[in-house]
Amino acid sequence: MKSRESVEIDLIAKQLEYCGKSYDEVISNPSWKSTNTISEEDYGDWMEWGVNYMMESLGLDRRKAEMDMSWFSVNNSVSIS
Repeated sequence: MKSRESVEIDLIAKQLEYCGKSYDEVISNPSWKSTNTISEEDYGDWMEWGVNYMMESLGLDRRKAEMDMSWFSVNNSVSIS
């Protein structure tokens, strides 16, 4: 199993792929969440990917992974266009 911190970094990196950016490229910019955007469709795809990734990587059941992903998204999601 991966650590939660490692999973969170992977979630951010995956989201940034939809923006054409990498984690290392944007993480040093404090406003990275507001200066990058993804479409609603990409956001939905990322959320579903994230739920499945959390289930696999952290051993969570679907309900817990959906709740955790929702909270993670509130705090760590780029803007939706």
